[in-house]
Amino acid sequence: MFLHFTWDDAGGLGLGNGLLTYGVMFASVVLGFTVLTIAFRRAAPREHQFVRDILAPEVEAGTVSPVELEAVLDKEARKAFRKTAPDHRARKARAHLRPAILDLTHDVAKAKGADSESVQLARVEVARLREEASPPRAR
Repeated sequence: MFLHFTWDDAGGLGLGNGLLTYGVMFASVVLGFTVLTIAFRRAAPREHQFVRDILAPEVEAGTVSPVELEAVLDKEARKAFRKTAPDHRARKARAHLRPAILDLTHDVAKAKGADSESVQLARVEVARLREEASPPRAR
């Protein structure tokens, strides 16, 4: 509410001075993004644990590898995973693998662990993208 107030009343807080008004607006934006960044960073470990818990059966079944799961959750692991791709086509497929695994996570959570049609389709998509992302000799 404070950020909403500072944005809406920037003219009053800036004492009618255009430059001060823009300064108040700028400070409000910077403070807002700072608060959001802190909130997202504090929430990320818990969300990552939720994803690990939801995908644990998929990792055990081999639908998602532990390396792929870490590439979904960790930025440095994602970069390393993409760099190990043998060519541009595989790198592109690996870039699409992350959203597919997240889609699988959403579908498994929505189905509450059941083997629904959407979960099966998501598994097929992950398998297809993994096939495209793997080195030619490993196929």
